[in-house]
Amino acid sequence: SASTASNKKQYYTIKSGDTLSGISKRFNTSIKTLQNWNGIKNANKIYAGQKIRVK
Repeated sequence: SASTASNKKQYYTIKSGDTLSGISKRFNTSIKTLQNWNGIKNANKIYAGQKIRVK
């Protein structure tokens, strides 16, 4: 059912040029949420190849 699908964790591998702001918009979540889920202290300190939880 749709409700179980929304509980599934989803991960995204950061590509060169990505920003947390852009990723948060793409996955319809907030920068703060992404930072909390992934233990990111500085939103500007992300790097290509890093795998982060987006859902």
